[in-house]
Amino acid sequence: MGREGVVRFLGALMEGTDGTFRVEPVSITPAGNELVLQHVYLTMEFEGRHVEKDGVLVSRIVDGQVREIWDVPATHPVRDIMVSPTS
Repeated sequence: MGREGVVRFLGALMEGTDGTFRVEPVSITPAGNELVLQHVYLTMEFEGRHVEKDGVLVSRIVDGQVREIWDVPATHPVRDIMVSPTS
């Protein structure tokens, strides 16, 4: 939870992917006064496989600060690519 939780999560993700985890913003859309929707494209090397995946982040902003972030990864998108093994 909180900033520390996000930092721990991203640190574990970077460690688990040997530093290959990348997030590329595709679009960012405000939704009302409190929410921001972000379409992102994720890439990483994980367990010997190259992974590319779409996802959506929903951030809740209160008093100018991010209070919550929800991560919604695509589970069956057409553009998912998983190749094994990497060279």
